Amino acid sequence: MSKKSSKIHYEYEGQKLNIKQIYAKNKKRRGRSKYLMSVNVMVGKGNPVPAKIVYVRNKANRKDRLAFVCTNPELSEEEIIRIYENAGRWKYSSKPVNPPST
Repeated sequence: MSKKSSKIHYEYEGQKLNIKQIYAKNKKRRGRSKYLMSVNVMVGKGNPVPAKIVYVRNKANRKDRLAFVCTNPELSEEEIIRIYENAGRWKYSSKPVNPPST
């Protein structure tokens, strides 16, 4: 998952753009889609690597969005989302979880 930072840039359509700029530049999927949008980008400075950014709604705050970055652009958007969900990287709540005291 990538942070919405203005310091991290991806090469998209020949320009260096951050996550927010790429999202603003593209058309989103409407309705109750599993994901809002996906784009292919290049990551890295010296030897760029192809990647795919998948934007999804934040389950804790529906107005917010999350960006998943995958360096295997051949994977489908649904597969990338499934990998993040199963790996426990996509939290269902933004509240911190306290471990039980023993």
